[in-house]
Amino acid sequence: MPVEIVGMLGHRESTLTWKSPKTFDADYVLLLARALEHAGYDRALVAQSAFWPDSMPFASFVAGATSRLKFMIAHRPGFVAPTMAARQFATLDKFSNGRAGIHIISAGNDAETQCDGDFLTKDERYRRSGEFVQILRAIWASETPIDHDGTYFRFIKGLSELRPAAGAIPIYWGGTSGVSLDMASQWADLYAFSLTSLEATRNVVSDMTRRAQGHGRALRFQGVTRMVLGPTEEMAWRNAREIADILRGQTEERRRKTGTTEDLSKAGGRSDAALSTKGAAPRPYEVPAEIVDARLWYGTVTASEGSTPPTLVGTAEQVVEALMAYYDAGITSFMIRGFNMLPDVIEHGQELIPRLRAAVAQRDAAA
Repeated sequence: MPVEIVGMLGHRESTLTWKSPKTFDADYVLLLARALEHAGYDRALVAQSAFWPDSMPFASFVAGATSRLKFMIAHRPGFVAPTMAARQFATLDKFSNGRAGIHIISAGNDAETQCDGDFLTKDERYRRSGEFVQILRAIWASETPIDHDGTYFRFIKGLSELRPAAGAIPIYWGGTSGVSLDMASQWADLYAFSLTSLEATRNVVSDMTRRAQGHGRALRFQGVTRMVLGPTEEMAWRNAREIADILRGQTEERRRKTGTTEDLSKAGGRSDAALSTKGAAPRPYEVPAEIVDARLWYGTVTASEGSTPPTLVGTAEQVVEALMAYYDAGITSFMIRGFNMLPDVIEHGQELIPRLRAAVAQRDAAA
């Protein structure tokens, strides 16, 4: 089936070694969004944390300046009533001609959710998210007012006169706890997780497919990875090791200044910005080898002490070959990014994305 390629939007310019002092740079946001669209990305994550610009007006702003790029809007259930959220997303989807998508964020960090007054436990947040999505689907499907009396939400005669362009909006879901996996299998359209070894990836796809089938449902899968390209394999690995050296220095500097390796600029530690894969990828001391399946490198994991997922390293042709192995394992959506936002988007549009689409089309034609 056609592959979905997902990038990431940022609210200000940043590279591996530099971050703009601006809190929000509208000109850069539009430049990056148009670059993603021009490069051939299908969709872009609009991230969320407790301190960052809100994802909904952010996505609305970008939707008005693009024509094809779809969105994967991070949303934390519990802060906006599900009936209102259903109307908000339906409205954006209608204005953008069906380009909305929702990434449900239940947050793995208690300290961050408490910044906004949410004191539920992690498991409670995942269960609330499941009930939230259940309500979204019910509101979008009904032409008459509905009532709901659940564990976390209660309302009478909820209705949205406006429905999404395709009748519903795709629901993306991440998280590796048992409760999260159970909720994802019941309510998500697409389950996102960090790419690890091919064997581990096949196991995730098999397990989640079985769970979803138990609820009479089918799931798609998104693999999240970072990548370092080079015109030759030798240059790609040289670039990757230079990046790891920088990450290692940044990690050590954070520990020296704050006593923790977490990036505290991300509101309580880990943000939802990069679909943080805490628990999904092996911790550095559990990594059996630095390089897995010939191309998936754990050097970035080790250097950042787990805050960066494993990285595919090689020429564009080699990385596409690696991605196709994951495609054969059941991954039909890839969220990809490098370490320098705009330059990497341009490089991916020139070197990687056309090759990946051609490889998928060839594979599908043969099948």
